[in-house]
Amino acid sequence: MVAGALLESEVVGMLADEGLRALEGEAGVVAVASGYHGPGDRGGGVFVWEDAPSANDDGTFIAYGVPYGSNVAGPGWRRQTDGGALDSAWFGALGDYDPNTATGGDYDTAALQRALDALNSAGPRWALEIPDGIYKVTSTLQLRTGQVLRGRGAPILWGVAVDSIIRIGTLSPALISDAVRISDLTLLGSGTCALDVYAAADCSAERIYIGGTFTYGVRSHIIAGLGGVAYNCRFEFLRFSYQAGRYPFASPAVPTNGVHIQGAWTATQLRVDWFAVPNYSVYMDQVDPAGIASLSLQGMIQGAGFSGGTGIGVELRGAVRARIRDLYCENNATYDVNLVDCFATRVTSSEVIVRERGCTGTVVDQVMALDSDTTCKGTVVLGGMSTGA
Repeated sequence: MVAGALLESEVVGMLADEGLRALEGEAGVVAVASGYHGPGDRGGGVFVWEDAPSANDDGTFIAYGVPYGSNVAGPGWRRQTDGGALDSAWFGALGDYDPNTATGGDYDTAALQRALDALNSAGPRWALEIPDGIYKVTSTLQLRTGQVLRGRGAPILWGVAVDSIIRIGTLSPALISDAVRISDLTLLGSGTCALDVYAAADCSAERIYIGGTFTYGVRSHIIAGLGGVAYNCRFEFLRFSYQAGRYPFASPAVPTNGVHIQGAWTATQLRVDWFAVPNYSVYMDQVDPAGIASLSLQGMIQGAGFSGGTGIGVELRGAVRARIRDLYCENNATYDVNLVDCFATRVTSSEVIVRERGCTGTVVDQVMALDSDTTCKGTVVLGGMSTGA
């Protein structure tokens, strides 16, 4: 090897980012890097030089002389893979953040977003895996159509005063993201929201554990010209809680609200498993009159009776054809299920007390009790329970 050039295959004692980026090769030459930022940090690998220019993505292709974060095309080094998932470590994410000392994690946010961006060119069958570690997130990670994001082991994405850790759908321009899949992740830290659903169709989020001082755990809200939309989506086995002793750092508390929905959630399923959310565990306000809000909800909500908290398990306002089934609620300070101005909503097979106001066509069957006022029309009560006004 001569300075600045690799003329034959060699195990390079340098790193993928600092070394290969500054190293020119020849067609077919193979280089083996020991790491990305440091030896053994899981970001190294086998690379082959390509003369044909390709866009730099800082992970699967490192273009010669192109700085990190730039998409400029050039000749460079192609990472050799087995055709499986992309690994966030390939793009420089270390997962070395320490919440107790607020140190580490310097590369994580940029690397995670670079890895997600690389999925757009990797092909529809690719996924991004995040291995064990605590990853510092200082700005929203944007997921787009067809992207799959999953944890390997028990990774934690730790938001630091972020608007949201993960966002599905784009705000500018306002676009719907289709077929996004998120699974097996823990979202902790601080900010406005852990998971933001701007506009999603045929998407899913499964086995997501959420804690931290967020205002909302999951949020969907109105976008100008588009509306907050979730169509034919599945959000399953979501848990908002903090288990003492699970992590070697101080408790990050729990979000103030669980799921806060504004807009149209159509043919969408929500399966919940929450503990100790101070205000609303699930709140839905259908504020888009052109939309049809339908929601299938099931799971467990255990309120903690927080002092000063709203203490409502589920509140649906203006929901159309919502379905609540197999829901268990306890210790909510105010209501288990509060229905306001809803149409054709059904609550069945649930250990809850239902309160309805201004509703039409409500069906309650096999629930603990119903509190309904005279403004409700067409309420059908099945399966003997106590009722009151």
